[in-house]
Amino acid sequence: RLSRWQIGLLAGLSLVLLFGVLLAALAPQSRPWFVREANERLRGYTMALEGVGFQPWSLTLEFRGIVIRQQAHPEPAVLAVPRLIIDVEWPALLRGRVVARALLEAPAVVLRIEQLREEARDPVPLARRGWHRLPELYPLEINTLEVRDGTVVYLASGAREPIRLTGVQGWAGNIRHVEGGGATHPSPVRLRAVVFGDGRASFDGAADFLRHARPALRGRGAIDSVPLATLGPVLRGVPLRIEGGTLAARGDVDYG
Repeated sequence: RLSRWQIGLLAGLSLVLLFGVLLAALAPQSRPWFVREANERLRGYTMALEGVGFQPWSLTLEFRGIVIRQQAHPEPAVLAVPRLIIDVEWPALLRGRVVARALLEAPAVVLRIEQLREEARDPVPLARRGWHRLPELYPLEINTLEVRDGTVVYLASGAREPIRLTGVQGWAGNIRHVEGGGATHPSPVRLRAVVFGDGRASFDGAADFLRHARPALRGRGAIDSVPLATLGPVLRGVPLRIEGGTLAARGDVDYG
């Protein structure tokens, strides 16, 4: 007689295999479906997709050329992901859970002050714009998320140079609490980035992404060798003038 977790495992695998068979058969026509379903979920934003690929032997789904634009200010695109790979997290099967892992390669987030002002004017919070519903397009819940070589750029009004984070490397595991143990923050989190070309930022800690009210985060962060002269756009309107020097700091983070 099969146990409850074995029944759940078989049901989950059956769902994934069915999804895989459908994708393998409909792969050439799947791009319009993903685009339509994503845009039906988003509010105030539009997604474009260059292509979709599927490897049935590994149940790997690959999205190429994801671009998301704000409808009020479509240029520049707020998010561009050249490649997103989602597949089954096979080690979790040993625990009777069928979950997935996602890898974002070279994602780029670009924001202008006009786009942020548009967000501030909209009465609907950004968290309710349908972003949280995009994972519904894959039948499994994401348990591990990895970011490789990401970029974050902020284009401040009147600034000579943008505020830029490059080489962003991020990793979060056990998001769905596959591994138990009763920890208050069961999901390990790591983050590394280059700040303003010369500085370094890091965070090592843990989180609970399933808190009902809001995610909880705890850990230790550090920044080193951040050139202060590049903070001009951030300090605009503040009666403070900085012409040189660097910033270094370390501290504990406890949020939520």
